[in-house]
Amino acid sequence: MGFAEKKVALLQIVADADEELTGLLIDVAQQHSNNESKFSHEDLERFHASRTEYLKNPQNSFSLEDAHAYIRSLKK
Repeated sequence: MGFAEKKVALLQIVADADEELTGLLIDVAQQHSNNESKFSHEDLERFHASRTEYLKNPQNSFSLEDAHAYIRSLKK
């Protein structure tokens, strides 16, 4: 079932829903839409350290091709 078919099926479920199901669907949709990605303090520190290092030494960073080659070499 493709995305368009899923949307049509969902619209039919919503159209046929009673009050209880409508409330449940609204709750699920609100929980899902409020689910934001959050980064830990450690994640942010690593990001800022990496960014600072890059800004100090941009010549030491990988080109896109080098990054792809490195990642491919890890898979072998």
